[in-house]
Amino acid sequence: MRLWQRCICGLLVGLWLAILTGCGTAPPTQGTQIEFWTMQLQPKFTDYFNRLIAEFEAQHPHVHVRWVDIPWTAMQSKILMAVLAGTAPDVVNLNPDFAALLAGRNAWLNLNDYVPPAVRERYLPNIWQATTLEGKSFAVPWYLTSRITIYNKAILAAAGVDRPPQTFAELAKVAKAVKEKTGKYAFFITMVPEDSAELMQTMVQMGVKLVDAQGRAAFNSPAGKAVFQYWVDLYRQGLLPPQVLTEGHRQGIELYQSGQTALLMTSQNF
Repeated sequence: MRLWQRCICGLLVGLWLAILTGCGTAPPTQGTQIEFWTMQLQPKFTDYFNRLIAEFEAQHPHVHVRWVDIPWTAMQSKILMAVLAGTAPDVVNLNPDFAALLAGRNAWLNLNDYVPPAVRERYLPNIWQATTLEGKSFAVPWYLTSRITIYNKAILAAAGVDRPPQTFAELAKVAKAVKEKTGKYAFFITMVPEDSAELMQTMVQMGVKLVDAQGRAAFNSPAGKAVFQYWVDLYRQGLLPPQVLTEGHRQGIELYQSGQTALLMTSQNF
């Protein structure tokens, strides 16, 4: 297998995977404990964060950092409960979609008065803009990535496909060929909104306008209905794994690793 550099998923909404979101209300004071939540970064990054925390505490001797690592599948429910209970951590690593949802409920600190323009200018403009809502910055971008597609050459060859699909129209044809000739699925896309915005992202990639100039929903349009029908047809024809309605992106990885799907839309770090 090798990497397919032409992404099915667009780069504007898929550029970054996580953000660092501040929830505190004031700079640390003497004897302060800062609670920092990450999303499934242990044990791979344990040594890195322990060193980072030690360096920070050495520079701020009266501040103690409490690091809590939360499983990917539990993060949204845990942070939502913490926000509602008024016990949210000071800093939390979240995906952009869910962080923006909570930003609409004024859950995060307004960073406009804390992050100077010189610091903001160090980020790509669209990336920083993606962490703002109604002119207020609610997060600092942490890392970003481009989407790529990895594919299983053996499955595609068995289906009579000589190259990965380049468009969504080709993707539908490949899905049919893979299913008919191998009994497997071409790919997995999660339709669980709590896990990912992949479905909405495909609308953007297929030319659908999600919101109008007034910020109102604009995808109830011929183009939007066509994209919705595209996915309905694939599902009803049995060309998508049934788990797309109930499972998240992790299921897609597991299906690909077990040889049940031919394509995996992911990032380079995978």
